[in-house]
Amino acid sequence: VDKFSHEVERLKSDIQNAMNPSAQHVVTSRCNYVAEPTSQVLKSVFDVHLYSEVLKQLCFSDRLVGVARQILAEDVYIHQCRVNFQAAFVGKGFNWHSDFETWHSEDGMPNPAALSTVVMLDDNTAPNGALMVMPGSHMDFAPCPGQQPEKNWEGSLAHQAYGSPSELQLTSMAEKYGIQHCTGQRGDVLVFDCNLIHGSHNNMTPFGRRNVFQCFNAVSNRLVEPFEARSHRPEHIAHRDPVHTAAIC
Repeated sequence: VDKFSHEVERLKSDIQNAMNPSAQHVVTSRCNYVAEPTSQVLKSVFDVHLYSEVLKQLCFSDRLVGVARQILAEDVYIHQCRVNFQAAFVGKGFNWHSDFETWHSEDGMPNPAALSTVVMLDDNTAPNGALMVMPGSHMDFAPCPGQQPEKNWEGSLAHQAYGSPSELQLTSMAEKYGIQHCTGQRGDVLVFDCNLIHGSHNNMTPFGRRNVFQCFNAVSNRLVEPFEARSHRPEHIAHRDPVHTAAIC
């Protein structure tokens, strides 16, 4: 864990040193990182497995890939990989959502045959914004109201305004499934289905947290054209290039 933690800090330092203090940092076709919506504090960095040999070793490790293969019952590839930071005091949460709803509508993922593994580089606690989930909600698909704007990802990866179920839907699912914090210690790994309803709240504590996400998709479920958006998201957010979607050996 120390090795991966140090490498994440190196990447974070390199990016923050290159950031323009007067610019709004959002993920675009040429930018693979995003800052908090109200500050210059780094929030997420995408495609870290392509920029760091150390993190590539983590993301392609047999222990993570093997879990994905076992659960999805076929070969897999990395659909998306990122480090999420939730900085002390200023780290903002994410609204309730299902990854598959976005991956289906904006990326063109045909079916919910994908999952995420999350390697915790710091303790994830309820106070510092650990992921909240509705256990079992992956069995239901919650279509979201509204029409997202063009290039929705430029804002949604910092602050989600579209792609969240209605309050009525969320209330119904919370009553049915309950809500649970996914707390864990440094070095723990969380695995969850791509259709699971989840979210997180702001981190008001002095204790930041960093998590490495590997989102694995079944090779039979490779992306097609988006089902709702007019154009698909950039390659570093959702892999569709055959170079990146070959089965992990």
